[in-house]
Amino acid sequence: MSPAATASAPVLAPAKPTGNMVLSHGQLTRALKIADLGSAAKSPSEAQRGVLVETGRHRVVLTTFDYETAVSVCVAGRASKGVSLLHLPQFQKALAAMAAGETKTRAERAQVSLTGDLLSTEHLTVPLAALDPEEFTRPPEPVPAMVTVDAKAFFAELARVLPAACRDDTLPLLTSVHLSLAGQTLTLAATDRYRLAEGRIAAEATVQPPAAAVNVLFSADVLSAVLNHVDRTTAGQVGVSEDAVGWRPVRDIQPIGGEVVCLCPPTFTAICGRFGFPSGAASYRLAT
Repeated sequence: MSPAATASAPVLAPAKPTGNMVLSHGQLTRALKIADLGSAAKSPSEAQRGVLVETGRHRVVLTTFDYETAVSVCVAGRASKGVSLLHLPQFQKALAAMAAGETKTRAERAQVSLTGDLLSTEHLTVPLAALDPEEFTRPPEPVPAMVTVDAKAFFAELARVLPAACRDDTLPLLTSVHLSLAGQTLTLAATDRYRLAEGRIAAEATVQPPAAAVNVLFSADVLSAVLNHVDRTTAGQVGVSEDAVGWRPVRDIQPIGGEVVCLCPPTFTAICGRFGFPSGAASYRLAT
C-alpha cells in the first residue's frame, strides 16, 4: 500500500459509551455478582474482561463472555437506549464503595445511575474505565425452554447431586452433571467413578415434548458457582431445552428468554461438537 493510500485511510474512533440506567444498589450488586460468572479475567482481549451494559425498553442487560461461559443478566428498571462496555472489577469496587458506611437497608434501596461511563448516586459520581463495545465478542442467543420444573426442587436436587461429581480435570465427562429430560421427568446425575448421586424432578412441558430423551452435560464447577450466587429459597421456574437450562426467578431479575446463559466450552469440541453431541445429546447453557 502506498504512503498516500495509508494516509487517506480513515481511522475509526472507539464507540462512546451511551448506556443510561437507574437501578437500586441492591439490584445492580446482585446482577454484577451473577455476571461475574462469565468474566474473562485472564483473557488477552481487554474487551472480554469487561461487562457489556445494554439499556432500553425498561430493562438493563449485563453480559459477560469468556468463550467458555456466557452470562446475560436482565434487570427491570428505568433505562433509555444505549450501550457501554465497562471494566467489571472497577465497576464492582466503585459500586461497593458507594454504599460504604450505609446500613444494609439504606444501601439496598439507594438509587444508582449510569450515564455512559459515569456511575452516580445522590452524593457521588465516579468515572469508570470504558472500553469499545464493538470489540466485545457476543455469545450465541439462548434457546427457549421445552419444559419447566420448580426452581426450589431443582436447586435442592442439584445441591444433593453435585458432591458426587468428579473433580479430576483429566476426566471432563465426569466433571459434569448429567441432565436427562425424558417425558415429564428431569433426571440429574453425577459420578466420580466411586459413587453415584441421582435426583428426579417432575417437569411440565411448555412445547411439544421431544420423542427421544434429551441429554445435557453441564460443568459441575459452573453449577457450584451458580448455587453460591442464587437464593435457592426464591420461588421460580427452571426451564430446560435441547441446549439450555434456565432459571426464571420471581423477583427483580426479569426473564428475556434466559437471564444467565452458560455455553459449553469451545475446548470441548471433540466431545460436544459446537453446541450438540454427535449422539444427539446436547451441550449446555444455563439461564438464571
